[in-house]
Amino acid sequence: MFQKGGVMSLKGLVFLAIILLITLPAYSQLSATLFDPPESSYTACTDQTIKILITHTLDIVPDSLVFRIGGRVYRWGDPELSLSYDTLIFTPSRTDFFSSGVVTIIIDSILDVGGNYSGVDTFVFFVDTDPPIIRGSSPGNGSIVGSPVIRITIALRDAYDDQPFASGLDMSSVNITLTTSLGTYDVTSYALSHVDSAGDIHINALEAGVAMRDEDSVTVTVTASDNVDTSHCGPNTLSAQFTFYVTSVQCRVTRNPITPNGDGLNDVTSFEFSNIRNTTKNIEVLIYDRIERLVRTVKGSAEGFIWDGMDENGNPVPQGFYIYVVIVDGDAVCSGTISVAK
Repeated sequence: MFQKGGVMSLKGLVFLAIILLITLPAYSQLSATLFDPPESSYTACTDQTIKILITHTLDIVPDSLVFRIGGRVYRWGDPELSLSYDTLIFTPSRTDFFSSGVVTIIIDSILDVGGNYSGVDTFVFFVDTDPPIIRGSSPGNGSIVGSPVIRITIALRDAYDDQPFASGLDMSSVNITLTTSLGTYDVTSYALSHVDSAGDIHINALEAGVAMRDEDSVTVTVTASDNVDTSHCGPNTLSAQFTFYVTSVQCRVTRNPITPNGDGLNDVTSFEFSNIRNTTKNIEVLIYDRIERLVRTVKGSAEGFIWDGMDENGNPVPQGFYIYVVIVDGDAVCSGTISVAK
């Protein structure tokens, strides 16, 4: 085995290598990776199948497997566990196995035939089985509203949105319609462009083009889904309605006199009249001076029919009394006087 001088011969080196291969344990790369559902993903499935890829170079020993989920221990031979090539599969025993919450998977033990140990592997995913909710609305369901300008606020949230397992609201799934006696109006695009920093949705019915009559009912319909992975099931979807009622509006001005001097007090007035909310009508308010000269034509805006004491050229009108006439589709439906003071 050794040549002269104590140097090992080639035959001796080969023999030693064979001995080492026989006596030393085989080395294997052995690791686990959760891939279905993906790590830290959201699922709506209450019977979510779990698949874990086992990376190895030597055959694994199934009997060595110790698998924990939800605090319960599973071992090889339990009906929930199976192997398909390199994939460890956990199949829940019930269709309602999971509920909303954080799911932690722990692989305590897995060995290969070389005796290599993967170490403890921990994986997390989230189960969200609850649809979004309307946490509040204004006007509330059954409310009676007298304001000429109808403003609607909807607090649309994902259920348990303060919990880590909440997948969040999928804003692309939101759909909002308003139904009155004059039709159904899709206000989704308008609504989604009027979301405040808290996530509340604001709708000005007049600005959104929703027409309604006096004594009308307004039904708000909201559908929305959450943001779970839909590879296997889901999403969780809300479909909800609430209805409020609008009263008739009497002919009047909200401030009289007005003092348009820019101090923020009584600078403008609003005109109110029957069926002011019916945007299908051609409505304008004509303002005349005492000798019946037309000084201003007021058109509707998001805030209603407002006069700031200016004429058509943007100049302040002289103080005094003025006559207003509300014209709806060419007919005078309301008139009165208003005073401008300094």
